[in-house]
Amino acid sequence: MSRFQRALLCMSVLLVSVAAVPLTSRADSVIYSNLNSDPTHVYNGGIGYNVSGPNSGVGSIISAMTFTPGANYDLSQIDLAMGYISGTNSFTLELVNDNGNQPGTTVLESWTVNNSPTFGTCCTLDTVTSPGILLQAGVQYWLEAVPASDLYAAWNQNNTGARGTIAQSSSGVTWNVFPNNTTGAFDVLGTTPVPVPEPSAALLLGTAMGTMLVLVHLGSRRSS
Repeated sequence: MSRFQRALLCMSVLLVSVAAVPLTSRADSVIYSNLNSDPTHVYNGGIGYNVSGPNSGVGSIISAMTFTPGANYDLSQIDLAMGYISGTNSFTLELVNDNGNQPGTTVLESWTVNNSPTFGTCCTLDTVTSPGILLQAGVQYWLEAVPASDLYAAWNQNNTGARGTIAQSSSGVTWNVFPNNTTGAFDVLGTTPVPVPEPSAALLLGTAMGTMLVLVHLGSRRSS
């Protein structure tokens, strides 16, 4: 192997090493959870907060729970414990902003959830996934369960002793807020956002690429 070929090989290895740095795998982290780790007792299957539509026979109620990330995350998954009672087994889960410690009007993402397990049973969870919404550290968010028009269901309470602020509304416009209550059972998962490469890494990559181009040019001149 010539000196030129050895130099070219070393530079290629360097380029591959630098380029591979951002490609590390990212596992889901728990942003928030009040679920029980016991798979046979994940939540309280016998008590919950009404989620019911205007044609349900029990009045229109939207229930909402709040959480606050401790760091920046890309949202990947939400699990919650809804229990079906009657009507159309469907509701919309909305991720909304906070407005003065109550749900705001900006819907960041929404999901249609069908076929929730029967209320009074445990321990199936409704699960939705996200393409990656940035949740900011220290910012309060709300999860709203908005029912189909004739749904009668209940957001099962957690059984881990977790307490927090809940909100309920008949219209989704004005809210009744209840601080320090046993919250509905749910968790929020996410991944740490991929950091922007540091200037030193970008400079190293640029220098390596430039050097490689020069070597290729010199090698082509020698062979001609």
